[in-house]
Amino acid sequence: MKKQLHTFFLSWAFLASVSAGTILCDDSTDFKFGGYNDTTNNTPANNTAANNTAANNTTANDSVLVADRGCEEIAEDPATLCVLEVDGILIEEYCPTTCSLMRNSRGCGLDDSDILVEKCVDGKWTEESCIPEPICSGGCENLNDAERASKILEVLEEVSNGTEIVDPDSHQYTAYQWIVNQDGAQVCPNDQTLVQRYVLALLYFAMGGVGWIPSAGQYLNNGPECGWFGVSCESGYVVELVLKAQNLVGPIPAEIGGLRRLRKLELDGNLITGPITESIGYLTSLTVLDLDRNLLTGTIPESLYGLKKMVWIDIDSNSIEGTVSDNISALSSLEIFSVFQNAFTGTIPESISSMNNLNALALDSNKFSGEISAKICNLKTDGSLSYISADCKDSSKITCSCCSECF
Repeated sequence: MKKQLHTFFLSWAFLASVSAGTILCDDSTDFKFGGYNDTTNNTPANNTAANNTAANNTTANDSVLVADRGCEEIAEDPATLCVLEVDGILIEEYCPTTCSLMRNSRGCGLDDSDILVEKCVDGKWTEESCIPEPICSGGCENLNDAERASKILEVLEEVSNGTEIVDPDSHQYTAYQWIVNQDGAQVCPNDQTLVQRYVLALLYFAMGGVGWIPSAGQYLNNGPECGWFGVSCESGYVVELVLKAQNLVGPIPAEIGGLRRLRKLELDGNLITGPITESIGYLTSLTVLDLDRNLLTGTIPESLYGLKKMVWIDIDSNSIEGTVSDNISALSSLEIFSVFQNAFTGTIPESISSMNNLNALALDSNKFSGEISAKICNLKTDGSLSYISADCKDSSKITCSCCSECF
């Protein structure tokens, strides 16, 4: 199994507060620690009795790495450099005084599958960090080509429609075949980056990648997808996709919902058609959705109103129709809602008045009717709202007593 190290550093303030004399915590752990001793480094950190702990006295049967490695003094306290083993993956970290002052368990992050790191501080377990689940490949050494292709298909069928992905005329099939036969990375069925690599490849094939503005080789190459043009990652997982004015065409594939850790999706200034896919609702970490200046149609998917972390929705200058749901008020973190120059109808939901973080509300150049209520106007006088635009020049369309601009 390939082992990938993820390094994070614990806060110095907490480290300075830990004292071996105050340990009252139960040191049972769900995962294993191994301590490092450096016999060649005669620093105070290495000459402390605390380094002679059970965490450092492991044996080969413990399946925990013990090796010669230097450690550091942290806030003038001796510190042992420890390695946490999770499902065969080694996560390197600095620990206060001894590894026994740390414990780890699953139960944080997306789907509660990430690793919660806690420290014993003043006799209590204190949450410190949430580490993304380590990326791991089990390798394909025991699989022939047909077995590898079959098992990859099984994984991708959880993201793509099973009929489409085996249809030779589909973009899904093209992306699948690229992963299996042409991709020099030769990912394996149990690679945790398989799905995101497939989704990014599918975007290329489905949205006219050969005509994109990035020069050849900047996207869809044999290197890690985190290095592809417009892609940003944290701990190996895609968190941002920014392809502004790059000549993307066609609808956004529903498989975009497979990028479960995505926080920012910026595809503005392209030639994207069709509706915003309902699968956008799977992107529960999404904070920015920027799709303005495209050719989008359809309505706002109801699933969009369930994205509680959303801060910025910019879908103006399209041909989106339908109404804005009263459920928009569920987006309590939303600061920007820009939908001008579309074909929206109906009234403007009064529930917007409960959105206390809203800063800009751009509603003009649509087919809204009725009035912008006094309660919404109160957000502008007493709350965070600083800008409202609407079609209020003609009072037969919209009446508004507090709009910043009337069109």
